Amino acid sequence: HGTRDFLVPPAEARRFRDALSAEGVPVTLEFVEGQGHGFIKTAPWLRPWIYWSVREFFLSELGVTP
Repeated sequence: HGTRDFLVPPAEARRFRDALSAEGVPVTLEFVEGQGHGFIKTAPWLRPWIYWSVREFFLSELGVTP
């Protein structure tokens, strides 16, 4: 989540994470400093990091080994 997201403020992302966590849903929230909403289009250098972060989360939660 971008720290400069004015469409969905970081505080809203934190509340969503906390609500999911309270219900026992596995959740990870990471902030990308200085990025706004939809930063994947404006910061293509982040794509590999996003891909590997999401991949590792799903592999871990699904108990799958690549």
